[in-house]
Amino acid sequence: MPDNLYPIQTLDQLSQPLGGVSINATSPNGDWNAITNACGSFIPFLTHGKYHVVFSKNGYQTRELDWDLSNAPTAPIYVGLTSAFPAYPTREQVCNIFVGFQGITILTKQYGFIPAFGPECGWLNDEDCISYCQQMKKFGFTHVEFDISGRYDEPSYQYPVPGIDYSNNLINAARRCELIIQQGMFIKFSLAGDGMSNPNGGYNDPNGWTYGYEWLTANLVRILSSLINYNGHDLTRFIIFVPGYDNVFYGWSIPNEVPDLQPTRVINFGKLFRSLLPSGNLGLEHSTGKIPVGESGIDWTTNGPLDAYDTCLSEYDPFNLHSDNTWQIVGRLTRPYNRPTDQPAHDDPNPPYIIESCSRGARFYIMYELLTYLWVRGKVNIQDCNNAFDYFTAMAPNATLCMVRQ
Repeated sequence: MPDNLYPIQTLDQLSQPLGGVSINATSPNGDWNAITNACGSFIPFLTHGKYHVVFSKNGYQTRELDWDLSNAPTAPIYVGLTSAFPAYPTREQVCNIFVGFQGITILTKQYGFIPAFGPECGWLNDEDCISYCQQMKKFGFTHVEFDISGRYDEPSYQYPVPGIDYSNNLINAARRCELIIQQGMFIKFSLAGDGMSNPNGGYNDPNGWTYGYEWLTANLVRILSSLINYNGHDLTRFIIFVPGYDNVFYGWSIPNEVPDLQPTRVINFGKLFRSLLPSGNLGLEHSTGKIPVGESGIDWTTNGPLDAYDTCLSEYDPFNLHSDNTWQIVGRLTRPYNRPTDQPAHDDPNPPYIIESCSRGARFYIMYELLTYLWVRGKVNIQDCNNAFDYFTAMAPNATLCMVRQ
């Protein structure tokens, strides 16, 4: 039987050369084993006939192929491998959000260096999305962000990466989430629910591409269903959902509404989420100086009004981090609370600790957004971010701060 050289080229999911792939072949012509070189290449001299070939590499899904070689090759045999799907994480790993943006610069092929903002991970193409995750992992972050719909385009500022609305392409949203998870990252998934919905339909914020409360409650089943069983995996196990950003509380209110039903809407959304995804992960971000939902001592108790929420995320005033909008929030949401030296002695001398475990386990407090607004606009530098890092970690050493010192 004729013998020929058969070039084999192994590739990753972006069609880039993937070296170090083990090849194990069985055949009536004789079994053989090999490893592709650093360029993903191996060129065996093979006799025509049938071969069962297994390609494997740590961190990638094993692939098995059956070949019937009967003609001299005219091109390499290309074999693509996809990243292996990781084991399901614990609730604690997903709910303790550690995501990078303020103070972080990311290098992309599409846009060069960009100041990290968060949801742009889902706006980049696949190659840059993978690179984004890898760069964030090098900083030690465990999460990246993904928005079902969003962009950052304001009259005074336009973020360099255009936004994407996935709300009518949920299959692609799930595919992108799977890609992120395959890089070993968890996802903080924002559901575009900021504010109240446009009664005429469409975006309630044409600059931010959000839809609001009523739209979210009507579409939550559809969004969650697209993620629960994607390619045989429950992607929601790797995701902590948030209804929106800082325009949920305050934000889910109607002007001149009496009584103000905003707290009720926040509570009811949590109940709706739990009815659909009882063991899912749910967080809630609040706007500057406003702990949800205003009842202080009872909101975050076990089996209390906000029992559906696993994680509380705080936004602070980027123009004045050294203020009551920081002190009176942090002092109630974490222990120990080490009073900063610049907090006046008479200012809130004994803040009560108001967060208890929820019915599913521990609750998590995230010092989330400090300087993002100024960082993406180039109004603060690394030293400013380091100063904020030092201030917040000294004040709340056990809370998770979404920053690293550089």
